[in-house]
Amino acid sequence: MAAAVRKLHVEVLGQPWRLMYFGDPLFRVIPVRPRPLRLSGWDPLSDWPVCNQTPQLGPEAKDSERLDWARNAAIYRLQTAVSLENRPDPGVVLASLDRQSLDANSQRIYDDLMVDTWIQSGRIADMVERMARIVPNERTPVLRRHLETAQVSLLQLAMRERDLERAMALWTEVVRAKGSRDFVRVFTERVGTLTEPGKKLESWRQRLKQAKQAGADPVNHAIIDAELKRIGS
Repeated sequence: MAAAVRKLHVEVLGQPWRLMYFGDPLFRVIPVRPRPLRLSGWDPLSDWPVCNQTPQLGPEAKDSERLDWARNAAIYRLQTAVSLENRPDPGVVLASLDRQSLDANSQRIYDDLMVDTWIQSGRIADMVERMARIVPNERTPVLRRHLETAQVSLLQLAMRERDLERAMALWTEVVRAKGSRDFVRVFTERVGTLTEPGKKLESWRQRLKQAKQAGADPVNHAIIDAELKRIGS
């Protein structure tokens, strides 16, 4: 819902704005006839593994075993019969994993679990910090989308608090990756709105120059030059 009502140039339906939303999101049609009872089993799924609550991991467990535990824990906690107090927290185990020690398939599982688990727990800053460690050219399109959405969310918080330092730190990570040039441009423009003549403007000017000299992806240099020109550098 947040993505649907967010109006950015990088959104598919951002320009022109052509989304409409009607009604109560909790409204549902009540069937005339009684709903059939839920099946106790279904043959096509009979051989699927059951994710029960798993025992605590020992200190000698390998990263691949810890990832399996986190995946099972994430599935187990989705069961409605599991109380909140008894739901294991896969995020703690995920935070302790070394992504580079996993094979390519396990890395994809790790990425999906990290996004899902940390978004549910509201740990957006932790998620961005962990995703930023992944080399930009190793990020899947799905991972890049989640990272950009989380970066925009944190930028909005920084703008609300007029926190230029936090906004510039986010921007530095954004310009390191190729991504969408429209996304980088809009992000740069938004950070620029936090500056004003004086110390803040000078900090932004120096950050722009530093990023161009070391760190920023070359495809983003034109965006940095445009912002430097805007602020009179």
